[in-house]
Formats: sequence, C-alpha cells, structure tokens
Amino acid sequence: MSHVEEMGETRPEGVDESTPPRPSFPFVLEFLLVLTIFAIVGGSRIVPGYNEDHYLSKARHFWQPEWNSGDFFLSTADAHAVFYILVGWLANFLPMDLYAWAVRFAEWSLLALGWVVLNRAVVPFPGFSVVSALLFAGLQRNTSMAGEWVIGGAESKGFAWAFVFWGLANAVRGRWSVAVVWLGLATALHVLVGGWAALVLAAVWILVGRRDESWKSLLVGGLVGLVLASAGLIPALMLNREVDPEVVAQANVIHVHERLPHHLYPPAFKQEKVRRYLLTIGAWLLIAPWSLRHESSRRFQLFVVISCAITIAGLAIVWLTRNDAAAQASLLRYYWFRSADITVPMGLCLGVGLLVESLWERRRGWAIGVLLIALAVGGWNSIDRIRQNWRIGLPHIFHQDLDSDEANRASYRAWRETCRWIEENTPPDAVFLTDANWRTLGWYAGRGEVVNWKQVPQDAASVVEWRERNRRLHGDVKSLSQRSKLNQKDPDHLVSVGAQLGATHAVTRATPPLSLPVLYENDYFRVYSLEGEEPATTSPAKDR
Repeated sequence: MSHVEEMGETRPEGVDESTPPRPSFPFVLEFLLVLTIFAIVGGSRIVPGYNEDHYLSKARHFWQPEWNSGDFFLSTADAHAVFYILVGWLANFLPMDLYAWAVRFAEWSLLALGWVVLNRAVVPFPGFSVVSALLFAGLQRNTSMAGEWVIGGAESKGFAWAFVFWGLANAVRGRWSVAVVWLGLATALHVLVGGWAALVLAAVWILVGRRDESWKSLLVGGLVGLVLASAGLIPALMLNREVDPEVVAQANVIHVHERLPHHLYPPAFKQEKVRRYLLTIGAWLLIAPWSLRHESSRRFQLFVVISCAITIAGLAIVWLTRNDAAAQASLLRYYWFRSADITVPMGLCLGVGLLVESLWERRRGWAIGVLLIALAVGGWNSIDRIRQNWRIGLPHIFHQDLDSDEANRASYRAWRETCRWIEENTPPDAVFLTDANWRTLGWYAGRGEVVNWKQVPQDAASVVEWRERNRRLHGDVKSLSQRSKLNQKDPDHLVSVGAQLGATHAVTRATPPLSLPVLYENDYFRVYSLEGEEPATTSPAKDR
C-alpha cells in the first residue's frame, strides 16, 4: 500500500504524480466525525474551562506583559514558551472567550486528525476511528489513575498529544525518521508529554524497529527532531539553572507532596480511579491476543507495554525512596504515570478495532456485537463526561457548591458583574487578595492576584515563594480544603498581608462583611480597599 493510500488521499486519473494528492471523502468524513466527538465530549459551553485560565492567560501575558501586570503567577518563568508563542498572539485580536474557542478548535482539529491517521495505521478496518474516538473520549478521563487527560480545554499537552499520535502512526509503519520529527514537535509543545513518548518510542525502535531503519538513516530525522525538541527542553532546563539546590529540593517536595500528589504520588491517588485503571488494563490484556496479528499493531501495543513499564518504574521509586522524601520528590516530579494513563485506554480502544477486524470474516455477528458494546461503553462514558462538563452551565473552576443550581448560576452572574466593575473602576496595575480557589479574576477583570492555589509556577524559586504567599494569606495548611475564606479572617491580617505582598484590594464573599472600606457589592461578593480608599459613593454599589 502506498503512502498516499495509507493517508486516505487520492489523485484523479490522468494527473501527474507530482500533483499534490487530495484527501479522500471517507478520510474527511472520518475526521469531521471524530472532531465533532472530541469537541462535544471535551468542551464546555462556558470558558474558561479547566486549566484554560492557567495556560491561555500565560500565553496572552507572554505577548502583552502589561495585561495583569501585577499578577504573581503570570510574572513567573515561562515553561511552555513555544505554546505561548504559537497561540498567545490571538489574544491581540480576540476577546478572551473567543480566543479560548479558537485555540480549542485548533487543538481538537489536530487531535482528531492525528487520531484518524493513527487508527488507519494500526487498525485495517474502514471507519473504525469514529467508534474508537467515542470510546477513547469517554475513557481517557474516567479511567486515568493519575488524572491525566488529552481531550479537554485549550492547553499545550493537547497539541503535544496530537503530534504524538502522528509520530506513533509513522513509527508503526516503519517511517522512524518522520516519527522522530513529530515527537520533536510534541516535546517542543510539552516537554514531558513529548519527552516520555520519545523515550518509549526509542525503546520500541531498539527492540523491533532497527530492521526498518538503522541508526545511520535516522540521523537526519533525529537531528531535526532534536532541534525542534530543544525549543521545549532548553526553557525547561533553564528554569532552575542558578537556583540553590536546597530551594530546588524544597520546591520538589511542595510539588509532589503538597500541591500535586493526586498526579505524582501513588499513595495519594483515589482508590476508585486506581480500580478503574486496573479494570482498563484487564480489558486491554483480555483482547491483546487479537492485537498482535499485524506488524503495525504489534509495534503499537509494544508502545503501550513500555509505557506501563514506566509506571511500574515509578511505583518502584515510591517504594525505594519511602524513607527519603526529598529524593522521592526529586524523581517523582517527572510524572512517571502520565504516559500510561493515556496509552492504556488507547491500547484498549484500538485493540477493540483489531478484535473486530479479526472476527469480521469468520464470526460477523460476534464482530457486530463487539462494535455495539464499544459504542455503548463509549457513549455511556462520553455522556457522563458531557454531564459533568455541562451540568449547570458553569465553568468547572467556579462552581461554589451552593444550595441549588440556580443559586450557583446566580453566583456566577454576580461574579461576572463584580469582575466587570473591577475592570472599569480599578487601576490596571491593581492587585487583589482572593479566596484560594477563585481562578478567573484575571480572565474576566484583567487584574492581578497575590497568589492562587491552582496557578502554581514551574520554576523552583517561584514555587517556594508561591508556598510562602499561601502560608501568609491562608495559614500554614497544605490543602485547598483547609483554607478558610477571606471574609472569615481578621481585616487587619488582610491589610497586613496586602502591604507585605503588594495587594491593593480584596474581593470576598458578601457575607459576613468585613470592617474595611467597601467599594462595590452585590448579593454574593464585595470589593474592599486595602489602602484606606473611600468608596466613590456614600453607599456601596449594589447590583441586583
């Protein structure tokens, strides 16, 4: 089969071979259907979605340093500079919500295209990428042990995984030089996603790929891939270049044991997630015998196996370093469980296609039954994801757990009104104290925050400072659930912290009120001055 045929492309009869091929209709239809599935399951009606306030705000600030100029997180080192360069410029021309939708659409399109290409490389069954996309979209979050996911809001790892799909598709076809280039792009976008995928694929090449291309023939592609990857590797390596090793060690412990144990430290993983993950592994192993009939599928499943070996290595690190928290954190901070979180459901989804293909000629009824089960499982899990994303029409990052959905919606509207007032009535360089889990002040109001629990920096010095800022504002506690609301604190404490950390204002829930100058209030929120500023009117503004 030619490269053109594999890619689902055709040339009209009588057209010279030098004429660029055009995609075939079935390929385009598959792509559009997969894109629709990814957008519906991964998206949410309101932006910003999960992590979008983190990545897209950073990207905009990269291009517009004056935007949210006083924000602590945005002023820290840029660990994903290539992503910021590629998407941040859009914020020069689009409002924040449209900016997020534009980046989302680009990410989902690349993921959908990569998924179709990977399916066609591994599964010789026409159109199966649509079924596997539905199955994967539902499973990729619901079965992850360490909380990793691919299809969701706009962020760098979604783009990186799209390039991993492309690289893996080329590798299973024996085009290793091309695969290396794609993984170089993935590493440039997200050093850990691309880096782990590159290491796993290197192991696959050592075991089975050397007969396709020797290391000498890989030199050119390898050099191109390395140059591309360096755009992500160099900024990551430079983050802590001149930082005291003790500070780095402290930052590692904060990352692994305080801020991100749910991603990095297996004893902190939720048992329900571990059970679902093990069940997925069991299902994948059950259909594995049907996944080994073709050379391409054997290479793909070997990629999954080696990803699982990395997870096992991570578990070994936990046990071997159980008496040395610093050594443990210095190793676990590299996300040993990220790769297999995604590759195991990938192996299951594409393995189902291989099972269907093997049964189709001999036991077509069984094959159709397997397809129906895959559609049912994928549909059920996808509906569950959609329900979670869209359940009350609020951003995941804002849900306040009030008495009813209507109260939560009213709270969200009041928050938007509060942010609009802040944007229109406070200086552009104003800096706010906020509750620990409020993450959209910068997005909606364009004003900086002293510290935010979710928006943890990437460089060690800033991580330690982030921890200290949280300690000063919220006390010496190590989890979000232990942090009290600002309007439950002593007003003198807030004024003192504001003076220490450069905050000019505070925004809190409306009740109970604080004995500070009120600049604005509505039914749910109040804006206070920390500098003794008097309100513009004799009574606080009140929006109903």
